Amino acid sequence: MSDNINKSTNEKKKSKRVYFNIHIPKTAGWLFWDILKLNFGRKLRNAYTPTTYEFFSKEAVEWLIRQYSFICYTSHAYRLGSMPTLDDTDIIAMSFVRDPVKKFLSYYFYSRQIKETNDSFPTKTYTLTDFLNRLINDPEFSRLPLDVSQEEFIRGSLPSMPIEDLVNLDFGTYHLFPTERFDDAMICLEKLYPEDFKDCSYGKRSNESKKDQEVTEEDYKLIEQLPWIEKDRELHAFSFQYIDKLLETLFPSSIDLEEARKEFKLRCDRKRENVSKARKKHTSKKITFIQRIKAAVKVILRGTYVY
Repeated sequence: MSDNINKSTNEKKKSKRVYFNIHIPKTAGWLFWDILKLNFGRKLRNAYTPTTYEFFSKEAVEWLIRQYSFICYTSHAYRLGSMPTLDDTDIIAMSFVRDPVKKFLSYYFYSRQIKETNDSFPTKTYTLTDFLNRLINDPEFSRLPLDVSQEEFIRGSLPSMPIEDLVNLDFGTYHLFPTERFDDAMICLEKLYPEDFKDCSYGKRSNESKKDQEVTEEDYKLIEQLPWIEKDRELHAFSFQYIDKLLETLFPSSIDLEEARKEFKLRCDRKRENVSKARKKHTSKKITFIQRIKAAVKVILRGTYVY
């Protein structure tokens, strides 16, 4: 872990720097997408297709870097195994990981609700209990992004290895952040790369999956039987250790860290207030317009409308 943190905090002397967001589904990726758009604008390139198990090869990613002027890339189709080692390019990759039980439930309920899939989509066909039983007992059951471990998702074509080794690959720098510490992750990015991540504050967290069924104790017991839960818990726990160590390196003084957190929260609160004011103003204008229409209709009905 320390080697990777040292790499991220030392000066780089390569001619180009690019960022890759390895976007695991249901890990605050769309909130992060908004922040990437804010900071990179037209220099951000997304490659979002319907989520599958396909991912970019190293050759494809190197071609992107060589042929395009984008600074930041984000997709469900990037993996650590997609990252090439280039002499002239400093590659910074990052992922957010989440408590595996909460992530599983979030994706299940999200995929039940989206309009882009047909009614035959497996999560729409089966209740949660039935779906879990199929996943556990039927090896031929349709595989979905929700039934693969986050650790496997991050690796891609790489062989299984200790998590410590996974975050210390030699292509560049890899940051592994817990979704539950999203604000701390944004503070780290602003501190590490101030020229690119100028403002990572946000107004509102979104894309929360609504539950249309009760999750029972039996369901939780079944989720624990899924083969990747234990491995993902290890990954998730490691991400907390990683960000704690990174914050300790970036903010040796706990006072400085608390000040950074307060300042970041203040910026988020201001954006939240601005969004609320804009919404109220829009609603007020809408009401005023409707009132004018109603008044005009009343005048016409009375026969006193003047042309």
